[in-house]
Amino acid sequence: MGRAISEDLKHRIVLMYETDGLTMEVIAETLRVSIGLVSKVICLHQLYGQVTNPFGHHTGRPSLLNNDDLQFISAIIHANPGLYLDEIQNKSANVWDIQVSIATIARALHQLDLTRKSTTRAAAQRDEELRTLGKPCWPISRFLETPNTIMMRP
Repeated sequence: MGRAISEDLKHRIVLMYETDGLTMEVIAETLRVSIGLVSKVICLHQLYGQVTNPFGHHTGRPSLLNNDDLQFISAIIHANPGLYLDEIQNKSANVWDIQVSIATIARALHQLDLTRKSTTRAAAQRDEELRTLGKPCWPISRFLETPNTIMMRP
């Protein structure tokens, strides 16, 4: 599979072809892309008026979670950022009556731009206070708190 081509580059191809009047070969050489890509982008623009195929579809199985489910997951994470993935799974099963795997929950959280960082600033500060008092604390790598933090079981 080749590298992903940005829509900005595709728009630039169309602009160079239609406005500047450059040939496909010159555009391909200038932008360091294949002539086939240039031809495909120009053809799509001529057919549909845009640089992507509006009828193209994504492959793979459709998601079991709809937008309401994703909003519910987001809401319970924001209400309790310390939840584990299996706890999110149980809450979803109890409230929405949807049975999804831990992997589906993890993909949904990734889709919602939520991270898997496991410690918070408050915990790090507490450990720092224990260190100043001379009390031992567990050697755990620390992360700064982000607004979207979840925890995974070790």
